[in-house]
Amino acid sequence: MKLNFLKKGIILSLFLCVIPFTKTVAISSPKQAKSHTCPTQITVFAKGIDVPLKSGDSLKEIAKPYLGVYECKWLYFGGEDKKKEFEYLRVELKTKGELLVTYKLKKGEKGKVPLSFEYDYEEKQIRVFGQWMLLKIDRKFPLEKGELNVVTNLFGKLVNVKFLRK
Repeated sequence: MKLNFLKKGIILSLFLCVIPFTKTVAISSPKQAKSHTCPTQITVFAKGIDVPLKSGDSLKEIAKPYLGVYECKWLYFGGEDKKKEFEYLRVELKTKGELLVTYKLKKGEKGKVPLSFEYDYEEKQIRVFGQWMLLKIDRKFPLEKGELNVVTNLFGKLVNVKFLRK
């Protein structure tokens, strides 16, 4: 079952969980959504998203609170601070598993790297996969409470990047 919304944007401040023949539960915050599940039917007041629903999905899983833009707080490559070379470095997690890395160097060069992702609610981590230049990427990183921590090896050097949700 899919819910198709007609307008653009997202309003996630109010969810209404309708369980036929039982009761209606109004959820006003993501914290409350953690404890409620909708075993049969749900109505979500939101715009511009397609939401596949399964029996037993929690409202938190449907709301996908991890979606959004994450700004780089620090970037170390091979032990050297490289953040100072960037005007910005961002990761955007979009619906349908799309991930977009965008950057602008202080020298003016801009770039985009499109990848894909999956979020694991139990492990609270993101699996990033796809192709960048000649590299095939398939790695998992912790993503919890608006913080994405990327620690990996690239070209034989340690990369340590922290992204915070905007």
